[in-house]
Amino acid sequence: MFSEDVDRRIGLAREIRQLTKMSTKHRRQLSGAIEPLVLMLRCGEPEATEAAILALINLAIKDERWARHLYLEK
Repeated sequence: MFSEDVDRRIGLAREIRQLTKMSTKHRRQLSGAIEPLVLMLRCGEPEATEAAILALINLAIKDERWARHLYLEK
């Protein structure tokens, strides 16, 4: 993610977005990508900014089914 190649970073951000879209496991595993994604927001490239924002949103999503499961156990 710290690559100088903007196209490579965009591709990685899009891959993170896809992997974290429906998987809590991937969200946990890829949480280390948050810092490089935040840095991408400042690069000045609109396509990179969009890719980073969408990946960050997916990393931030809580799994509603898991939350309901925890609530029902109490």
